Amino acid sequence: MTRVKKLIEAIGDNADGMLISSEVNQLYLTGFEFSDGYVLVTKERAYLLTDFRYIEAAKNEAGREFEVLVLKSDTFEKLFAENGVKRLMYEDTRMTCAELEKFRNKYSGTEFVPGGGIIEGLREYKSDIEVDYIIRAQRIAESA
Repeated sequence: MTRVKKLIEAIGDNADGMLISSEVNQLYLTGFEFSDGYVLVTKERAYLLTDFRYIEAAKNEAGREFEVLVLKSDTFEKLFAENGVKRLMYEDTRMTCAELEKFRNKYSGTEFVPGGGIIEGLREYKSDIEVDYIIRAQRIAESA
């Protein structure tokens, strides 16, 4: 099961999707490191939203399950409507109060609910590949 599918399963009926704003969790989900944008995961689709500087690299490096879009002033409004997002989780342990208020004011028809450490909880469990990387890194450290 992919990380996005695990996230959707973890969200369950608590929300219609989740907005990911922290770079570390964006990297965990997408496999692409960027500093200007968001990841939006809904029940049906996953989006990597960034500015034009990252588009080509994002399309080449992000996981295949992500639709990569240029972030514009109306992007969220369109995606919320297309995906039926009325209740959206956000990273309350990562998002600033100012950023949350900006979203609440701009998208007043959407209820924003705290997601707690939902992604951090998923990150605790390592895949076989991640365990292999950890072992290899430890062996390199030991030989140094």
